[in-house]
Amino acid sequence: MGRRGTTTGRRHRGRLAAALAALAVLAAGAAGSATAAGASVRPVLAAAGVHQAALAAVSCPRAKLCIAVGRRARPHGQAPFAERWRGGSWTGLAIPAPKASDAFLVAVSCASSTACTAVGGQASSQTKAGPLAEQWNGRRWRVTQASDPAGVTAGNLYGVSCASATNCVAVGTSQGRKRDVTLSERWNGRSWKVLPQLEVRRSVTLTGVDCTARFCMAVGEIEAPAQAGEVAMAAKLIRNSWQLVSTPGLAGSNLTVFYDDWCSSRAFCLAVGQYQGTTDKAIAEQWTGTTWTPQPMLAANQILFGISCFSSARCMAVGSGLSRPVGQQWTGTAWTSVPTANITGGSFAALYQVSCPTATRCLAVGARTSGALGAVGSPLAEEWNGSSWRVVAAASP
Repeated sequence: MGRRGTTTGRRHRGRLAAALAALAVLAAGAAGSATAAGASVRPVLAAAGVHQAALAAVSCPRAKLCIAVGRRARPHGQAPFAERWRGGSWTGLAIPAPKASDAFLVAVSCASSTACTAVGGQASSQTKAGPLAEQWNGRRWRVTQASDPAGVTAGNLYGVSCASATNCVAVGTSQGRKRDVTLSERWNGRSWKVLPQLEVRRSVTLTGVDCTARFCMAVGEIEAPAQAGEVAMAAKLIRNSWQLVSTPGLAGSNLTVFYDDWCSSRAFCLAVGQYQGTTDKAIAEQWTGTTWTPQPMLAANQILFGISCFSSARCMAVGSGLSRPVGQQWTGTAWTSVPTANITGGSFAALYQVSCPTATRCLAVGARTSGALGAVGSPLAEEWNGSSWRVVAAASP
């Protein structure tokens, strides 16, 4: 997002990917099944052909203008999907589809109404996996990256944040020689430049990022140092180099993940995600400029995938419970659960990302299905008016 009053200006990213595996684990836990120690909630996609469309991310450069991206089914795989919200209804946008059999977008950030950047990945039986980046100029989409950059193997991008039209940072993961390594790139208005990897000797994935004009904080998961499993991690970007920052461990867990974050400055960020252990619950932590601190949250059997703030004292996070979307509101001192809209039909629904252009307006996107977990049937969108959520009809491809 951007600064106060224009928080829409610098994002929004998205987490459709990690959602599917995470929600499957959550449902299994609720049913009493055990989660294998060290099971990673890495971004995955549903099998091609079992869904129609899903929205993964949304960014609102103005109060009544939002751009959302995701994926849609096609005969032999999936392709990028995009829509535009103009305050009253959604309309589909034509968007290029790479030749790869599977291509998807999971994050979007709009610096203005004529400058949006979306990222994701692609793969086919003939070519290896690689990152995908597309840009919207207010009239049309164009592909700006459709293959691994030099020195990168099987990369995917999962988050993006644009402080301006000529300053975007995208993050994700790629294959190293012995482990997964970070992939991050910076857009200068003309081309993408790969940034140095985070220097760690453990597998790591960056799932989200938020940037101001001179500061970026990325979040994700990293292999636990002394036990099986993954732990939530964060890294700040200093002069085009990533620096790992310490995050507190949560006792009794074999998996904690940050999916998304929001920063107002070098001294204030919020991150949201999930905890698996003796109980499964959503988590939130606050960055004070030197340390991350866990925040109390009543969120059992919940996962939070996305967060958006109008200011450091007014934020909304969204995700999923056992079968329905959930919302959590930050008021500057505490988190409060806010019921999402009642969804009729379908056995499962989730919200993957949210964007709040004003103090009393947020738009969240996701998917719902009448089938099994991962069988994403149709796009889902909900609007927050400052006191309640309502479902707004989203276009289908």
